[in-house]
Amino acid sequence: MMLRPARGAGRRATDLLARASTCFESLPVRARSFLQRRLLAPLHGSPLYRWWLGRNGSDKEPGALAVAIMPGDERIGRQIASLLFERDGERIDKPAPLADPPGASEGWRIWLDGFGWLADLAELGPAARQPARQLVDRWIAENPLSSGLAWRPDIAGRRLAHWIQWQGIFLAPVPADFRARYLRSVHLHKNHLAATIASAPAGSGTIAALKGLLFCALALDDEGLRIRTTRRLDSALAQQLLPDGMHIERSPALQLAVLRDLAEIASAHAMAGRKVPPALSAAVQAMIPALMMFRHGDGGLALFNDSTETGTGTVERVLSAIGGGRTALDQAPSGGFQRLARGSLVAILDAGRPAPPDFDAHAHAGTLALEVSSGRERLIVNCGAHPFHPDWRQAQRYSAAHSTLVIDDTSSSQIRANGSFGRRPMHVVCRREELDGQIWIDASHDGYLPKLGVTHRRRLYLTPDGEDLRGEDIVEGHGGANFALRFHLHPDVDASLAQSGTAALLRLPSGQGWRLRIGGGALSIEESAYLGKRGQVQRTMQVVASGPLEGDETILRWALMREDTKKRQKR
Repeated sequence: MMLRPARGAGRRATDLLARASTCFESLPVRARSFLQRRLLAPLHGSPLYRWWLGRNGSDKEPGALAVAIMPGDERIGRQIASLLFERDGERIDKPAPLADPPGASEGWRIWLDGFGWLADLAELGPAARQPARQLVDRWIAENPLSSGLAWRPDIAGRRLAHWIQWQGIFLAPVPADFRARYLRSVHLHKNHLAATIASAPAGSGTIAALKGLLFCALALDDEGLRIRTTRRLDSALAQQLLPDGMHIERSPALQLAVLRDLAEIASAHAMAGRKVPPALSAAVQAMIPALMMFRHGDGGLALFNDSTETGTGTVERVLSAIGGGRTALDQAPSGGFQRLARGSLVAILDAGRPAPPDFDAHAHAGTLALEVSSGRERLIVNCGAHPFHPDWRQAQRYSAAHSTLVIDDTSSSQIRANGSFGRRPMHVVCRREELDGQIWIDASHDGYLPKLGVTHRRRLYLTPDGEDLRGEDIVEGHGGANFALRFHLHPDVDASLAQSGTAALLRLPSGQGWRLRIGGGALSIEESAYLGKRGQVQRTMQVVASGPLEGDETILRWALMREDTKKRQKR
């Protein structure tokens, strides 16, 4: 006869695992990753582990916390109800098995496993109840607790938060057998997250995992779990939020994603009748100006570090849910970005070190890259990111996919096969001055120094009317053979060479014209690719000034001037 633990043994085992997880969390990120991969992952797939975690409190139903900031899309909801799942151009009809059909990319699987698409189903109203219930039930049946991708803490955390947010559409009225399976799975998720939270991916992934655990603690009125998880969240925010309010991963897209997660966590506290933790409120308010710093004139985000445009509606809904001011930072000394805004022109410069080790999974080799917009039209861009396609995603991380200077076709940071950075700029210096509406920026980095023996310096000047942006790109040192100064253009921009091939005329859809004049290199207009719209690859152009490095210092001077300004100056 098999001996069964005494009543409460399941809870004691879970608490023991949670304490072990706290000790595990104190280890360096790389040590945690190694131990997770070699020792803990096999344990999480074992029947014994599932049995112990599944014993604790499986009969208590969580209350719904309908605090989602973003509405769904009814069109997408109708597709999902008919079992057509499409994400960023990847389209799978009637996937089987549901979360891991043959040919599905890892990104598509992460999206499906996260269940954020329940918001789209919810737009169907009562018609969403049956397909939502069937899909949740099918996922539970096909995905027992394991060490696989679906149960990675950040993905499991998102799934749990979305289930609790949207359970009102599939949980009542509901057959008793489904309710029992759902409640068992909710408690299994909770106990698994409590035991494995320390092994969540560093950065925004940890926030996602903690969000799911906090939602569950609030929905189940589990005061002990809420207190423990709040302490973990406070610790994560202290580590990840820089003094200027920028998230440590230095990504506009992740700045928005983390801010949205924190805003929904705060709303969940209020809905559950709990006081919002002070550190959480402070973090939300600190992150707003840094997010505003990344916005172009069209309201969307700049394309640094795995980011796409993100429509203005998404940003506005997050900001509206939070409340507070809308003032953008001019500079983020800790995060390493500069914003130059005068008249209708906005220029955003990456003038900081890449995200530190363990937080660099989304980092691009875009040091000193520049983006420029005029009014609601984007002019000079970086090439963006592809969230699912691994080859495109890798290519977009290279320096050549950014509007910056590249030496010998080499990226300023080395991107390893596992996605982390090897060689990287260690000294990135930036100085800003303003006088009578004029802005000067002087920045440099040493990313090329170890391999090529040179440094890159970029100086910018913007006039008070925002119609004349001047720049100098300087290569200093002995080493390297050739340079390529790249200005990638938005697909809506039409470009042609002018002034006997020493300038490029840039025409925007509104008819507004800009002239980009470059001295010190041979000018050409070449093909490029734009992945600024999520999941799309668009053909575009880039203006390139190239040539050999000569002596100890090579200087390229350039000017971006509004075309009608040039005409006025000639009169």
